[in-house]
Amino acid sequence: ALAWAGKREAELALPGALDRVLNPLTLGELLTRCVEHLETVSPLGRTKRSTLLALGKAPIASISIHNLTSPAIIEHCRQRKLTGAAPPTINNDLVYIRSACKMGRAMFGLDIDLQIVADATVQLRSLGWISKSRERTRRPTDDELARLHAYFNRRKGRGRNPLPMSDLVDFAIASCRRQEEITRLRWEDLRESDRTAIVTDLKHPHHKTGNDRRFKVLQDAWEIIQRQPRTGPMIFPHHAKSISSAFTRSCHLLGIKGLHFHDLRHHGVSLLFERGYSIQEVQMISLHDSWTTLQRYTNLNPGDVPERAPARPDF
Repeated sequence: ALAWAGKREAELALPGALDRVLNPLTLGELLTRCVEHLETVSPLGRTKRSTLLALGKAPIASISIHNLTSPAIIEHCRQRKLTGAAPPTINNDLVYIRSACKMGRAMFGLDIDLQIVADATVQLRSLGWISKSRERTRRPTDDELARLHAYFNRRKGRGRNPLPMSDLVDFAIASCRRQEEITRLRWEDLRESDRTAIVTDLKHPHHKTGNDRRFKVLQDAWEIIQRQPRTGPMIFPHHAKSISSAFTRSCHLLGIKGLHFHDLRHHGVSLLFERGYSIQEVQMISLHDSWTTLQRYTNLNPGDVPERAPARPDF
């Protein structure tokens, strides 16, 4: 007994040992604490919050943060891969585990070994189980848009709360707006003098709320706005999820593969460049935060570059 007590005292004297005994926090509990702590300042984005909550229900969430190991993280990723999760999706899990461990160590004073996540990351990357998301280059073809409009027009007025899907598709392209932004546009924020409107809570990697920005509304988008019925404060009084679901369902029924509603924004930005707008002008419409991002977003074809006559010096 004395030998055991001596050994135990020596173990507890090691750095962080007492913390491991007094704070047997699981990874799931740490994730919950991180979410609650962050949301006291500002709400998390919908995607980040849902990913964190889903991760908190996974088997790895029941492991104590002091017993978390590289093999346990790799096994979690292996199970995710077996269920069909893509490398970028698995990488998101790893990013959030790493962020939670960093927060636990820096903000809550927990003794967490960050090297285990780093070691797991190196191995997972070498296996090809994780990777960053590839930028989408999908754009709708003229034929696909014609088929979608024909389908929407056939179904116009059906249902209890029919969505003006033709207008929503055309507006997403003409305005370069995301579906969530479209549903937050207000009549009172339209300014006819310079044809501009305000997007509230514009998506931003660091500012989730209060990031309100004014953007230019071009003629096609302005005409779509003007024909919407004024039934309340919102120009498009619909749920973003309903728009996305209706678009996805329509593509499925028409056999249009791999097209997302967000691709319409991408298509709209590309069309602006093809019409000859500069990066600075497109930014005033799309409200991209970075010119570099906007440049990558264009995806113009080399064959679309026009021939220009060389400048001739005046003699």
